[in-house]
Amino acid sequence: MFKIETDRLMITEFTPDMAQVVHEDSLDEDNRRFVPDEVFETVEDASETIEFLMSRYGGCEGPFV
Repeated sequence: MFKIETDRLMITEFTPDMAQVVHEDSLDEDNRRFVPDEVFETVEDASETIEFLMSRYGGCEGPFV
């Protein structure tokens, strides 16, 4: 697994078990304001998006995240 980590940031590949955290982070007021296309109202919404993004790994077509 690819991972870069600092005190304030972690860059890694998505895994299905991240859906709850992605959902919760997306509900932050600043995230809603600055990245409204990355707001997931439910864990299921986050899970579907994670599954889609993971399906793009290894390919030459985006989205690249």
